[in-house]
Amino acid sequence: MYVPEGMPASPFLKPGPFVAKFNGYVKTPLRSDYQFQIAVKGIASLRVNGKVVLGAENETKESEPVELARGFNKIEINYTSP
Repeated sequence: MYVPEGMPASPFLKPGPFVAKFNGYVKTPLRSDYQFQIAVKGIASLRVNGKVVLGAENETKESEPVELARGFNKIEINYTSP
């Protein structure tokens, strides 16, 4: 997600800092260990199947290996803009 400085994140919001939450699923073909990466300006955290696996602030960061089950795994990303 990219929002230029001074612009609103949505036409329904005023310009300025904001919080965004993304929810979805990652479908994996096999039960195995996977790694995630966040590149962020601001603050972001990633939860996989309800467990926080990664947090970053104004940096690019990679998670430790995370075991995912075969099939669908729930992911949640919380983001706070700078």
